[in-house]
Amino acid sequence: MRIAAIHLSLLSAGHTGSWGLGQPGLLSDCYDSNNNTDPYPNIVDPTQNTTYQFLASFFSEVLSVFPDNYIHLGGDEVLTYTQNCWLNNPKVYQYMIDHGYGNDTTLLENEYFNRFLPLVLAARNNTKIVVWQEVLDNKVAAPNTIAHVWKGYTSDEQMNEMASVTAAGHLAILSSCWYLNYISYGDDWRKYYACDPTGFNGTDAQKKLVLGGELAMWGELVDATNILPRMWPRGSSVAEQLWSDRAQANSAVLAWPRLHEFRCRLLRRGYPAEPPEDPSYCPEEWDVEYVFPNNPTPSPPTATTTASASVRFMITSMSASRKLSVSSASDSDNPPTPTYEPSDSDSVALEGRGRKTTDKMPEEDREKTPKAVEAEVDPDEGANFERRTSTPTTLPRFPHSVENLHALAQQLGEKQDSVEQAVGSTPPAENGSPEKKESESTVFNQISYLGCSSIENPSSEKEMLKIVALMNAEKEHDAIAVTLSVPSSSFGTVRLFDTATQAEMATFPVHRIRFCARGQTETPERDCFALSFTQQNATANERAIHQCHVFRCYVPEAAGKALLCFAAAFRNTPISEIRRSLPGPKSNATSPSTELTGTEEDYQFEAFLEMKEEDSSKKGYTLCPQEKNCFKLRRGREKRVVMHLQQISGPRTLAVQKCFGLLLAAGRNLRQSDMHLLDMQSMGRGNDNRVYIIEALWDPNAHNFEVLNTETPRETRVFMTVAADVILAGIDEPVRFNVECKARIFHQHERFWYVTRKAVVDRYFLTTRKVQDAANSSNSNAREVVRFESVTERERSMARLSLGRSPSKMVTQLIHPADDDESDSDEPLLSGSGDVCRECSEDVLSEWAECLRSWKDEANKQRPKELNGLIRNGIPDVLRGEVWQLLAGVQNDPEMMDTYRCLLGKECPSEQVILRDIHRTFPAHEFFKEAGGVGQDSLYKISKAYSLYDEEVGYCQGLSFLGASLLLHMPEEQAFCVLVKIMFDYGLRDLFKLGFDALHLRFYQLQRLIDDYIPDLSPHFADLGIETHMFASQWFLTLFTAKFPLQMVFFIIDLFLSEGINTIFHISLALLRASKKDLLQLDFEGVLKYFRVALPRKYRTESNAKELIHQAVKLRLSHKRLSKYEKDYLAYKKTIETTQDPLERANQEVQNLKETVMRLERENDDLAHELVTSKIELRKNLDAAEDNVESLQTQLERATRTAKDLEDENRNLHAEYEQVKEMCRRELQKLEGESSRGQSIIANYKQICSDLSHRLEKQQSQHADEKKIIKRRIESCEQCSSLFNDDGSISNNDSKAQSPVGNGDSLEMQARLEEREEHIRQIELELAQTKLALVESQCRNQDLTHHISAVTSETEAARGTWLKKTLSSIKEVSSTLKQQSQSVANHERKGSGPSA
Repeated sequence: MRIAAIHLSLLSAGHTGSWGLGQPGLLSDCYDSNNNTDPYPNIVDPTQNTTYQFLASFFSEVLSVFPDNYIHLGGDEVLTYTQNCWLNNPKVYQYMIDHGYGNDTTLLENEYFNRFLPLVLAARNNTKIVVWQEVLDNKVAAPNTIAHVWKGYTSDEQMNEMASVTAAGHLAILSSCWYLNYISYGDDWRKYYACDPTGFNGTDAQKKLVLGGELAMWGELVDATNILPRMWPRGSSVAEQLWSDRAQANSAVLAWPRLHEFRCRLLRRGYPAEPPEDPSYCPEEWDVEYVFPNNPTPSPPTATTTASASVRFMITSMSASRKLSVSSASDSDNPPTPTYEPSDSDSVALEGRGRKTTDKMPEEDREKTPKAVEAEVDPDEGANFERRTSTPTTLPRFPHSVENLHALAQQLGEKQDSVEQAVGSTPPAENGSPEKKESESTVFNQISYLGCSSIENPSSEKEMLKIVALMNAEKEHDAIAVTLSVPSSSFGTVRLFDTATQAEMATFPVHRIRFCARGQTETPERDCFALSFTQQNATANERAIHQCHVFRCYVPEAAGKALLCFAAAFRNTPISEIRRSLPGPKSNATSPSTELTGTEEDYQFEAFLEMKEEDSSKKGYTLCPQEKNCFKLRRGREKRVVMHLQQISGPRTLAVQKCFGLLLAAGRNLRQSDMHLLDMQSMGRGNDNRVYIIEALWDPNAHNFEVLNTETPRETRVFMTVAADVILAGIDEPVRFNVECKARIFHQHERFWYVTRKAVVDRYFLTTRKVQDAANSSNSNAREVVRFESVTERERSMARLSLGRSPSKMVTQLIHPADDDESDSDEPLLSGSGDVCRECSEDVLSEWAECLRSWKDEANKQRPKELNGLIRNGIPDVLRGEVWQLLAGVQNDPEMMDTYRCLLGKECPSEQVILRDIHRTFPAHEFFKEAGGVGQDSLYKISKAYSLYDEEVGYCQGLSFLGASLLLHMPEEQAFCVLVKIMFDYGLRDLFKLGFDALHLRFYQLQRLIDDYIPDLSPHFADLGIETHMFASQWFLTLFTAKFPLQMVFFIIDLFLSEGINTIFHISLALLRASKKDLLQLDFEGVLKYFRVALPRKYRTESNAKELIHQAVKLRLSHKRLSKYEKDYLAYKKTIETTQDPLERANQEVQNLKETVMRLERENDDLAHELVTSKIELRKNLDAAEDNVESLQTQLERATRTAKDLEDENRNLHAEYEQVKEMCRRELQKLEGESSRGQSIIANYKQICSDLSHRLEKQQSQHADEKKIIKRRIESCEQCSSLFNDDGSISNNDSKAQSPVGNGDSLEMQARLEEREEHIRQIELELAQTKLALVESQCRNQDLTHHISAVTSETEAARGTWLKKTLSSIKEVSSTLKQQSQSVANHERKGSGPSA
C-alpha cells in the first residue's frame, strides 16, 4: 500500500478563468485591439483591494482543507493576457500610469505577487510555496520560494535558468528537458537520459539547492490509445537518471540493456511500451487479443485522463542510493501495475491538467510522506484526474448511467425526462395545436398546403414572401388540408400527410431546409409560412434545384409556433445520438453488413490548402508565405493551388473515388455559380488511402480573377475561397470541400523576408446514413449525406445564431480590413512615420524660456544646470530647432553658412547616388513625399554640400536620415551647420571612415556591455549566431533615425546632442533590456525580424518612447569602462596579429583572398552576364535606332522636298500678290475717279432737278393765271360761258359749237392745256425716278467702298486661288458703276429734253 500526499496547485495571476465564474469582479475585463470585450477573461485584476481580500479568505480556507505544507501558486504565462486585459483595460492602464509603471506590465505583476504571497504565508506560516520561474525572473521578493523551471528550448537555456534561480538562493526543480509530448524520430530517450538538473556552471552550494526534476506530458493529443506507448520506456530513463547514483547512471550505452529488459517486462505484463531503439526484440510481444481476449477494443489498465486533461508522471528528489525496479508478479489476466521502489526520500506524482508541476520535500517532511502522489488542478481548465488499475475513465460524451444522460440532456436544452420517456410516443393532436407526437416530432393538423414553386435564392426572405403572397392569392379556396410533422432535431425529417387519407405526401430532411419565413402580420399572409428546400444539390454540370413550399394555418398563432419548432430542430442534437452512446451488450452492436437503415455515422476530414507561385530565379514554383490564414501573393505570377484531403476519423475509410476539379473565386459565402474552375494538373491518392491530393494551375491574369490580381492596400485583405467537389466511396452525391482564407496581393517583384510558409487548414464533419432503399439496389452499403459542415461554417453559424440571425442567410464578403496586430505584421515601419506631439503645458514652456534666457545671457555661454533635467523629459517641439542649435554651438555661424552656399554651386560626383536615395528618406512624412518638392530639394542640397565639405567620408546613405530630422526643425543652412558639428565634434564621422575600424570598436564595446548588463541575452545570441553588427549597425550609422518613429527619434537626438555619442550605448542597452523576454523566445530569423519590425513598432506612442529614454538615462556607463573595452579591443587585435602563427595567418589571408577572389569572380560573372545582357539589349536598341534613323532620314528628305516646293509656291504667290496688289491699286484709282465723276454728275443732276422744279412751279402759276383770265373773258360772253363748269373744268356739252369764239381756237386751246398737263405729269414722274436713282446710287457707292476695303484686307491674307474671284468681283463692281453712270447720263438727257 502506498501513501499518497496530495500537493495542491492553484495557478494565478493567469489561468484563473474559472475563478471569475464564482467570484464576480475578480477578473480584469479584457478588450481586443478593436475595443471588443473578450467574453472569457483569464487573469485577475490586481488593482482592486477586493481581489486581495478574496484571496486571503480563499487560501485560508484552502490551506485548512489541504494539510500538506506545499502549494503551487503558478505565475506562468501572465504576459499572454496582459496586453488585452491590463493595457487595453482603461481602468488598469490608468492605475499603471498613476503608479509610474508606464506600459511595463511586469511591474504590475510584481506588485500583485508582492501582495499575494504574504497573504498565503500569513494563512499558514510553514507553507512552502512553489512558483514558475517567471515570477523569480521578474525579481519578485519571495523568500524560501521554490522555483519550477519549465522554459528553455536548448540545454544551455535550461542550465542558465537553473544557475540563475539557484544563484538567487532559491530551491529549484527542473522539468523543461523532460516533456514527453515532444516526440521525435529515433531513440529520443537518450536526450532525456542525458539531462542533468545539476549540470549547470555553479557552486556546490547552488547545486545543493536543486531538489530534482519532473517528467511531464501535455495531454492535448494524448488519451488512452497512446498514453502508455509515449510514457514507457521513456519515463524509465528519467527515473533511472533521477533515482540512481550519478556515478552509475552516466552512460546511455550502459543503460540501454536495462531499458530493453524493462520494456520486455512491460510487454509481458500487458503494457504497450514502445521500442526504445532499433533493434528491440522481446520474446513476448504485446497482443490485444491475447492480453484482452474478452474485449476486442481494450482499455489498458493504466492511469488515464479525461479528454481535457494532460498526464504527467512526476519524479522528484535525488538521493545517494537510488534504485529503479519493478515489483515482481506473474503474468495473469489482470496484470499488476508496474511500480517503482525508490528510497524513502523519493516521491512519485501523477498529475492532472497543467503543463508544469513539481514537488520536493525536505528531510523533515519526507519522513511524514515518503511516497507522494500529487494532483494539480488548473483553475481555468477544470482538470479531472483519476488513478485506476482496471477500467479507465471514459469520455463524458459516452455516459455510463441514466444520471449522466440526464445531465447531458439538460445541457442540450431537452426536458429532464427518463430515457424511456425520451424515446416514447404520443398520438397526434386533434385540435390543431402543436403537440408532441414523439420526442422527435411535433404535429400540426389544421394546416393547408398551398403548393410549391422554384426559387432562385433559397436564403432570400424577400423572394419567399413574394411566393407566399402569390400562392395565397391563387389557392384561396382550393388548398389541400394536410398534417405536418416537424422533428425536434436537425437529424430528423419533416413529413407531410394528407389529412383525409393519412397518406404520406412528401418528406423534407431538416438538414436540406435552407430557410423558413412567415407572412407579415399586417398582410393577408399573416397566417402563412414557407420553407425553402434543396431538392437537388449542384453537380459539376447542373445547377442546384431549390423549392419553396407554402403552408397556411387555420389558427394564425400556429404559424409562429411552427417556425419555433423549425428553429428548435435546427438547433438541437437528436436524443438518439445520446442513446446510442449508452453502453450495452455486444448483441446490440451492428456490423456494417447488418447495419439498420437510418443508422448514422460520423466522419472527420481535414483539408490542407497550399499556394505555389512561379519563381523565375529558381526556375520553378515556391510556396507562398502564409500567416494567420492570409496568403501573400504577387500579382501577375502563375500559381499552383494544391489541396490535400485527409480523413481523420470514422468507422470506415471513405476514399475519394472521383474528383471534379478545383474551383476558385474571390470572396466568401459564395454561391456555386460564383466559383471558377481551374486547369487541372494532377490528382490522386497519397501514400495513405485516406489522403487525396489535388493540384491545379491558376492563371491570375484571367478576367475572372481580376480582384485577386490587383494590389491590395496596406489596410485591407481580400477573401478567397477554394473548393473541391469529390465523390466518396459509398456516397453517390458529390461532396464539396470549401476552404476560405484571406490574401494580400503585392506587386510582381515583392520580396518576402523570414516568412512562414505553411498550409491553411480546415476541419470538416460529415454525417452519413444508409439509404432507405439500399437493400433493393445493387449497392447494399449505399449511404447518403445527412450533414456536412466545416469548423469555419459551424463557428460562423453559431455566432449568427447567438445574434438572432439565420445561420444560412450570410452575405457574400469580398474585402476584409486588416486587424491591428495583423496589419503589415511582416513589414517594418516606414522611416519618418509616427505622430509627434506638439502640445506643451505653459509651465514647461516657462521653464524652458527661463532656461534659454539664462543660457543666452551667460557671458561664457555655459549650459544651465537645469538643462539636462529638462532634456530628459524631451524638448518641446516648438523649441527643438533652437535648442539643437544651441547644444551644437552653431546658432550664429555666418562663416559656415557662407561655406554652405558656396558648396551648392560646385559639381558633386555623388549627385546621381544622392538623387537615387532622396525618395527613400522619410517617405512616410508629408514634407518629403512629393518628388521634387521643397523637402526633397532641401535634403538634396544638404547631402550634396556635406559630401563636398567632407571629401574623406563623402556621401553616405545613413546621413540623409539625420539630415531629414534636422530639416524638420530648422532651415537648411542651420541644418547643415548642425550636421557638420554632429559629424566632426561628436565623432560620428569616424564610424564612416574607410575600413570602419571605429564602427567595429563600437560593436565590440556594445557586445561587452551586453555581456555585463544583460548576461541572459548574450549566450542566447551566441547560440543563435546573432552578432552585434546584425542589429546595431543601423543604430550607430543613422542614430536610430532610419526605422524608429519620429517621436522617439527626436527624443534620442535631444539626448545625443546633450550627452554625446555614448547615448547610443544607453539607448541600445535600454532597447535590449526591454525586449529581453521576447528575444529569448525567438530563433535566428525571429530575432532579426523582431529588430527589423516588432521593436520599432513598440515605441510608436510618446509614453513608450519617454519610458525608454528614462530607462536609458538610469543606466550608469562610465567612460572608464568604455575606455577599458577600447584597450581590450586594441590589445585583442594586436594579440591576434602577433600571436598568430605566420603560416596560419598566411593561410587565413590566402583563404580571405580566395573568398575575395570568389566573391569578385561571382561579381565579375554577374557583371559579365549583365554586360552581355546589356550589350544584347544595346544591340537591339542600336538596330532599332538605326532603323529609326533611316526612317527619319527618309522623312527628312521628303520634308525637305516639300519645304522647297512650298518655298517656290510661296515665291510665286508673293509675285502674284504683288501683281494683284498693283492691279487693285490701279482699279481703286480708276474707281475713285469714276466715283468722283459720278458725284459731280449727281450734283449736276440735283441742280437740274431743282431748276426744273422752279420752272414747273412757275409754269403752273402762269397757267393758273391764264386760266383765270380766259375764264373771266368767257364768262362775259353769253355764248361761251357754258364752256366751263362751276368748278372751272371745261364742259363737254353741245353748246360748244354755239360759242362765239371759233371752234378751232377752243380746240387748240384745249389741246394745249392737256399737253401742258401731261407734260407736268411726266416731269413729276421723272423727278420721282431721279430721286430714287439718286438714293440707289448712294447705296451702291457705300457698298463699293466697303467692298474695296474687304478686297484690300483679303488681298493681304489670301494667296493663289482667290485671284480670279477678286478680278471678277472688281469687274462686276466696275460694270455696275458704269451702268449707274449711264443711267445718270440718261436721266440728264431726259431732264434736258423737256426744258429745251
